[in-house]
Amino acid sequence: MNSIQISGNITNDITVRGKATRFRLAVDRNIKQADGTYKKARTSFFNVVAFGKRGEAIASSFKKGQHVTLSGSLNDNSWQDDQGNYHNVVEIVANKAEATAFTSKANSPEVTSA
Repeated sequence: MNSIQISGNITNDITVRGKATRFRLAVDRNIKQADGTYKKARTSFFNVVAFGKRGEAIASSFKKGQHVTLSGSLNDNSWQDDQGNYHNVVEIVANKAEATAFTSKANSPEVTSA
């Protein structure tokens, strides 16, 4: 099974190129302290892509800085450049996206599989 659900903040302007919509998601990792409070440990950054109408809907519904929850799958791409260097990128392919920060469910834009 290849499935992921993740929440974080969009870190850049969403770009649409052809049928692909791309952006990055920042996800804070928190550690529970002995007193029950949480401390920010680090932030991880993930590449996200959505295709077709789903991508268009994401591009028109969300913007940089917005907190979203995504569902989708992981995709791994490898290639060799002209200089012979190997590259590998893992990205989240979004199937569903929903605004999640400080909004009511009724007013939250949701984009699902199209």
